[in-house]
Amino acid sequence: MRRLKVFLGITATSAAVGALAGTLCAVGVLLLSGVPLNEVFADGDIFTFAAQIGAGCGAVLGPLASFGFLRRVPIGRLFAETALGTVVAGIIAFMMPLGFEASLVVAAGGFFAAAGRLAWVYRSEHETVALPSPE
Repeated sequence: MRRLKVFLGITATSAAVGALAGTLCAVGVLLLSGVPLNEVFADGDIFTFAAQIGAGCGAVLGPLASFGFLRRVPIGRLFAETALGTVVAGIIAFMMPLGFEASLVVAAGGFFAAAGRLAWVYRSEHETVALPSPE
């Protein structure tokens, strides 16, 4: 039962962080596209859509990474750095002449790049080092 609670908690948090990342990506794209700051939040539909896409992606990708190769990473750092990687890659992708699906793939690539970096950092910090045996 405890494992189920942990899984549901990670999934819900991943969906929430994904929704936030989707919304931040939409804000960044709008601002970089030249939309005046006072008009960025005029239409909430784009943010609802971005949050829904982000929540769906977060609910799938977050638990996969958390229970896969990121088990040793502190949970706050996991969510913060993967969200940042997703937002930066998503903004870059949506500013390029790519289609919607391709931009989502690039944003997911930002997630996996951040996750891979975290896995590398925490694997190297927690590996046991074999000392040479005295002869």
